[in-house]
Amino acid sequence: MRIVGKRDQYRVSLEPSADRLMAGARWNTDMQRLAIGLRLPIRRGVYRYRSHEEADAAWQEVIAAGMAKLEEQRGRHG
Repeated sequence: MRIVGKRDQYRVSLEPSADRLMAGARWNTDMQRLAIGLRLPIRRGVYRYRSHEEADAAWQEVIAAGMAKLEEQRGRHG
């Protein structure tokens, strides 16, 4: 087994935590900023990959294509 990185896993609890709520809000805000106007060209279907690395590479290509398309649209309108 290969371990990549170290990240604390939050445990589910019945009592809310202000730190975790703030971390979630920051993450949500960052994701909304990234996604403004970005429509990723993901084709429908089932995708099978030989490894996580291959899946990550495919996802990065999709993100890069979407960002390039968004930049092209902004260049025409801006």
